Amino acid sequence: MSKKPSICFSVFAFMALGAPPVALASMIQATITGTVSAGVDGTSGGSTPVFGFAPGTSLVGQAFTLTYTFDDTEGQQTATTCCALPPVTFKTDIAGTGASSPGTAVLQIGSGSFTFGPSSEGSSEAYRTAPPIDSTAYYEVIVQDGINDSDVFALVVPADGTILSLDPNWESAFSSSNLSGGVYGFQISVKTGPDSLLFATGELTATSITVSGPIPAGSTPEPAASLLVGIGLIALGTFRLRRGRS
Repeated sequence: MSKKPSICFSVFAFMALGAPPVALASMIQATITGTVSAGVDGTSGGSTPVFGFAPGTSLVGQAFTLTYTFDDTEGQQTATTCCALPPVTFKTDIAGTGASSPGTAVLQIGSGSFTFGPSSEGSSEAYRTAPPIDSTAYYEVIVQDGINDSDVFALVVPADGTILSLDPNWESAFSSSNLSGGVYGFQISVKTGPDSLLFATGELTATSITVSGPIPAGSTPEPAASLLVGIGLIALGTFRLRRGRS
């Protein structure tokens, strides 16, 4: 004679199978590498260098790594469409200011690095375009620090005759080392005392970009939900085992 599962086991199984997943925030990184094409670390007049060189040292020819990190739970996201029926999305964007600024950036040159943002008076933005409206596509990121008068920006453009990305989603992963042109630059000016200043400025030539894709939202259940799932599966397994022996 078969036994019916207890009400307790049935409730656990139902709760486990129906437990909602947790939506996860996504952190997206855009890493750009290349060489410095113009710039100076500090000045011979007394401002302090940022990247560890002697005051007034030219940064030309130095390798750089510029890493932007964006939190997609901050700021505001928009999508731009055009022309076709149904409309085609050819640009997406995230932007914000102050406490809602979604982006920070770290610029490394030589043995030193500098972090841009967050700042109560700063702002940041990232966007990407794609064909068919933009025939080549491009990717732009910028972080500004309004308090310290510092910013770093990058407009990534593909080599002539190539396409940077077919996906207009600013978050989606892609990489390219086939770049041409574009605009890249940084300004660091931080007052560290009444008569002291941390200073560096320069222009960058990019040779590669890699954008990481986001962590998939909803892919990980809550701890409580995980416990219920485990209990539910044990209950179902016990019930089936008892049925098989009866």
